[in-house]
Amino acid sequence: MRILSAAICVFAALVAARVDAGQGSNRNAVVTASISRPVSSTHELPTLMFDARVLTRDGHPVPYLATVSASVDGGPYAPVAELQPLKAKGARIDRLLPDAAARPGFHAVRARVEFDGTAENYTLPPLFYAIHNPASDEGAAIRALVYGPASTPAKNFDAQLGDEPFSVWLSDVLSSRRAEKDSGPDWMSDYCHNRTSDPTRQIDPSAICSVVAFFVRSDIVELWFRTADISETDGRIEWIPLGPPQFEGMTLSHVPETRGLAALPSLLDTPPALRAFGDISILPDQIVYTPSTAGGPADVTVAVRNIGEQDMHKVSVMVAWGVDTNAQATTRQFVVDVPAQQATELKLRVLFPNGYGFIMAHAMTATEHSPFGTWTPDPTPNDDCAMRVINPQFAPWQLKQILFESAGGCTVK
Repeated sequence: MRILSAAICVFAALVAARVDAGQGSNRNAVVTASISRPVSSTHELPTLMFDARVLTRDGHPVPYLATVSASVDGGPYAPVAELQPLKAKGARIDRLLPDAAARPGFHAVRARVEFDGTAENYTLPPLFYAIHNPASDEGAAIRALVYGPASTPAKNFDAQLGDEPFSVWLSDVLSSRRAEKDSGPDWMSDYCHNRTSDPTRQIDPSAICSVVAFFVRSDIVELWFRTADISETDGRIEWIPLGPPQFEGMTLSHVPETRGLAALPSLLDTPPALRAFGDISILPDQIVYTPSTAGGPADVTVAVRNIGEQDMHKVSVMVAWGVDTNAQATTRQFVVDVPAQQATELKLRVLFPNGYGFIMAHAMTATEHSPFGTWTPDPTPNDDCAMRVINPQFAPWQLKQILFESAGGCTVK
C-alpha cells in the first residue's frame, strides 16, 4: 500500500506520537459504554453494553472497580451494577438494569471508575435514553423523537420542497426508483453525533436524531433529523424537543452527503462512481515554517485542503519532523474535518537544534477514525503527502537529495 510507504521509507522510528481529536478516546478508555438505540419502545427495548478492559502500568495490571449508576425518569443517579476487568456486561436493558430503568420515561446511565489504593477516579459521560409505550398516548412526546419528521412539511427541511408531509414526499421519490426486493423505509433513533463521528472517540449523547433508512438499488440511504437536544446541569437532565425537527444530513452507502434534501432524487439517479467526491490535498507550499527569533521552537502551520465537492470527515493527518533520515522522527497525528473547497489548518511547534531538518504531512481518509463504513475514492491520489525541507544548505550531507530519493511518493520541496 502506498498509504504508509513514504513514512516507512523516510522514518526509521516514530516516537512521541499523539492524537489531537478532541476529548476521550473509546479505544483507550478502561471502561466504555454503548446503547443500541437511544429512543425505543417497550416492545423493542435497547441493548446496553459495558466493556471493562485490563489497565496495566509498567507491565503490571492495575486493579479497579467500575460502578454503573442509573437515573430513572430524571431522578438522581443510584448504583445498579459493578464491572470487573475483562468481564463485559451486555444485554437487553431490562435484563441488565432494574425494572424501573426499562419503563417508559427519560433515563440515563453512566459508569464511575475507581482505582484501588489511589485517589484516582473518573466518571464516563452518561448515555441518555428514552422509552415509550406505543399503546399509550402518554408516550406521544417520546414517539415524536423518532416519527415526528414524517408528518412535518417537507419545506421545513429544505426550502426547495413543497408543503406536503415529508413522508408523502419521500414516498413519491422512492415509488419509481425502488425494486420489489428493496426494504424500508425504517424509522429508528441514534445520537446525531454518530453520523460523522470518529468511532475511536467517546460518544457525544447531547443530541437525538430520527433516522429513516431504506435501500434503493445498490444504495443504503439514511436521512438524519435532529429531534431533541439534551443537557445535564448539576445532575438535572433536560430533554429539549425541537419544533420542528431539523434536517442534519444524509448518507449514501455510509458516505456522508453534503447537499440538501432536495438533491436526493438526482443523487439516487446518479451512479455512485459519478457523484461528487471529496479530494484531500497537501502540497509542500502548504507547510509553513516560521522560525523563532530566539532560536527556540518554531511555529508550523499545515493547510489540509479539500479541493473536491464533498465534505470530508475525520481525515487522519500525520505530521512528522526530524533531522536525520536514519534517526528517530517525532510525529503528531491530527483527526480533522475538512469542508468542501476549504482548508483546515493544523498548528504545532517543532525544534531543529542544528537549524535544518524536514517536515512531512501525510493525509489518510480511510483509517480507524473514519465514520463507520465510509470510503470514497480519491480523484487525485498523489497529492496527499508533502515534505518540506528546512535549510538544507546547513546540513553536512545532501539532505534534500536523500529525501527526494526516499520520499516514497511524497512531493518534496
